[in-house]
Amino acid sequence: MKFIAECSILLDIDVEVSKVYKKFLITKKKHYIGIHKDDSAEPDIKGMEGIKSDRPLWINKIEKQFADDIKNSKDPIINIRKQYLMMESGQVPLEDLAIKLTLQKNPNDYEKNSFQRVAGG
Repeated sequence: MKFIAECSILLDIDVEVSKVYKKFLITKKKHYIGIHKDDSAEPDIKGMEGIKSDRPLWINKIEKQFADDIKNSKDPIINIRKQYLMMESGQVPLEDLAIKLTLQKNPNDYEKNSFQRVAGG
């Protein structure tokens, strides 16, 4: 509350609290995992590479498990290692490793050797 008051008085800026996390992991600007004070709430995962739509489902699952492990004060390395070993031994379904991408335009409209043109062609 002191910070909000000082921003208002000294800088003439209105600041409000939108979310409060009990745990917060930030990797770079706009890339973070926020663990809410309310244990029933799902972690906020923003900008992290593992949840992007052009990543395999397997990677998405690992990222979500990583956030849950942090939420529950578990060592996330254990599950990451387990998933890696499962993938190495062929236990991960191939469809979970597939990259699904929807092109925004005709494949021929992309640069000659671009990934989008090759994948869409």
